[in-house]
Amino acid sequence: MSIQKECIVCSKIFVTRTNLSTWQTKCADCYAERKNTTVSNKLSSRIDNLIMGVEDRVKAIEDKFSNVEMVIEITAKESLSPLMEEYENQLNVVIESALASAKEDMSAHIKLELDKFQSQLATMHSRIRYLDGVVEELTGGE
Repeated sequence: MSIQKECIVCSKIFVTRTNLSTWQTKCADCYAERKNTTVSNKLSSRIDNLIMGVEDRVKAIEDKFSNVEMVIEITAKESLSPLMEEYENQLNVVIESALASAKEDMSAHIKLELDKFQSQLATMHSRIRYLDGVVEELTGGE
């Protein structure tokens, strides 16, 4: 035997499960809906908590490893610093050698041009003396 009651949610008449089910206030559909909603809310809350936990862990990892790029850069600079100094020294030696060679080449070229100018000057001087002599002969020594 069962008791007929009115559902407090949908106002439909429903039959309780047993004679002693006076505590039932909702029909089977509304009761199942409430149960599903409760379970769904609990699962949603649990999923939200898990997501927040994961987000907190990700944030902690991001904070922990936020300086990794800077650490790698500093480490790379420190490990490459001796190599860079060595290459700089070698480059300076090459530059100094090239400059010394260029200075020698320029000095040789300047000396060659100077000798050439001196030779031309001597030739011009001798021509001027010759022409002076010719002018003197023509003018009769005046």
